[in-house]
Amino acid sequence: MTLSLDLEDYQALRRSHQAQIEPRLAQLSQTITQQIQTLEAEEHGFIEPSAAAIAQLQSRIAPDVRCVLDEVAFRAQMTNGFSTGSRLASDKPELSTDLDTWVLHDLPFPVVLMEHQADVDDWAYNDENHYTEYRYELVVQIGSWTKSIGAAIAQLSPGNPIDYRRCEFEQQQYELAYQLKPTQRWNEPPVPQFTGLDWSIEQQEQLRQELSCVLAFVGDLLTLHPLVATFRYPMRRSIA
Repeated sequence: MTLSLDLEDYQALRRSHQAQIEPRLAQLSQTITQQIQTLEAEEHGFIEPSAAAIAQLQSRIAPDVRCVLDEVAFRAQMTNGFSTGSRLASDKPELSTDLDTWVLHDLPFPVVLMEHQADVDDWAYNDENHYTEYRYELVVQIGSWTKSIGAAIAQLSPGNPIDYRRCEFEQQQYELAYQLKPTQRWNEPPVPQFTGLDWSIEQQEQLRQELSCVLAFVGDLLTLHPLVATFRYPMRRSIA
């Protein structure tokens, strides 16, 4: 066979491929787009009342987040939210399963949620690849002590298939607990962190751990996370 015949056979195969596959792909793409638009409109019906409910919850919780301590939902989260016995990893002390004994109850100041903000980071990086991270950021005040902290609630990574992973309560709590730890050099003794509290170092360590649990619960609770926008991934990113 000559080169001309080989080229002709290949071009015929290419034309057949395009004629049979491309229209079906275009139709499928259009169908998916229409279905996403329909689903997005349906989700919008949940978004507005959810946002209103979150605003109402935040107005009740923000003056003192300790109000959730007696709520059934929080106690259920504390019972079911940890997958391992060593739930605080290297952080000590362990939390009591009896929430009525927590030192948060003895805190003479309210734990004020000054700010709660949802955030999407399209350029998060984990030493392997960029991914999209959905987070909440909090500003908390106890007496004269103020701290900005945050945790991821979900991660969306490129690939085939795309990998969507929800960050469970335990992961959020651990991230917040780490951020609540005071900054100190490795060879320095621990120092009191919460000004205005005449508490021992051990009591303040306990307070941080309990606080991280309450804030993980509240942070996730008050974060509105539409799912259709997640499904539209991956490329909302714009190249400068």
